[in-house]
Amino acid sequence: MAARRNLSATCVHWSLQATSPAHLPPWKGSLLRGALGWALGRTAHGAPAPVWPGLTAGITLAAVIFDPQTAWQDQMATAPVSLQCLDDRTSLQTGDALTGRMLLFGDWPDWTVALLEGALSDAATHGLGAARHPFRLSAWHTEPVPWPVPPPSPTSVELSTLTPCRLNDRKEACTTLHPPAIARNLLRRWRQLHRQLLGRESDGDHQTLAVAADQLHALPASLGTQAATISRWSNRQGRHVDMEGIFGSVTIAGDSLPLLAPFLARAPLLHVGKQPVFGLGQVTVHWLSDQVP
Repeated sequence: MAARRNLSATCVHWSLQATSPAHLPPWKGSLLRGALGWALGRTAHGAPAPVWPGLTAGITLAAVIFDPQTAWQDQMATAPVSLQCLDDRTSLQTGDALTGRMLLFGDWPDWTVALLEGALSDAATHGLGAARHPFRLSAWHTEPVPWPVPPPSPTSVELSTLTPCRLNDRKEACTTLHPPAIARNLLRRWRQLHRQLLGRESDGDHQTLAVAADQLHALPASLGTQAATISRWSNRQGRHVDMEGIFGSVTIAGDSLPLLAPFLARAPLLHVGKQPVFGLGQVTVHWLSDQVP
């Protein structure tokens, strides 16, 4: 019997160096996603997607990243990639570097990673943002990433968003970092990635886990959250588009926390909320179990 494969993750670290002074928005994931999508269409020339289960026949690499619901013919399909920019500066001088990472979930052949490198280089040279500020791809290297592991028997965890997330709870927009909504979102993304990339369900009883997610709560001592508006230029619509999001910190507890801890631990890689490819919902996780006697 063939060994049961686990879902893998690869991290691509990249750096873009400004070749002239530039002004960019503070949250750059959406900007980079649009530029990468445009460039991939130019440089990949309809290159096929990796061989993943359930993909529509003839689907392209660009489609699985930018239109996963069509690629898998599934309204719940999620993109097998997360794009992050680790710099929130808005003004850059010549020689300044933007650094970030691209997380690739599942098995990506080397030629697909090379196509992404070429596309990002092409996008940077063409220019980023509405003003088309030119950059140069100055670094690109990959490494496998292990899935984070929580401590044994955690009692609480602080989750802090680095970029605003678009978080829904049962199809209604949240105005705070709502623990059950966060946990359910992570469960859905984890489950869907397994279906799309491995052709099977992830381990565990998802109905039981979803019920456990409902039992999570925010501790009163949590730092508050606040609303933010992410303004991005849409080439498709020819105008700036505003998206509402929230960011801040929340401390999560509850009797079901040990059961859900593995999914919360993966949040820095999976991101929280809708459209994680945009670089939204990027978080850090700090376990607080060591503060309990």
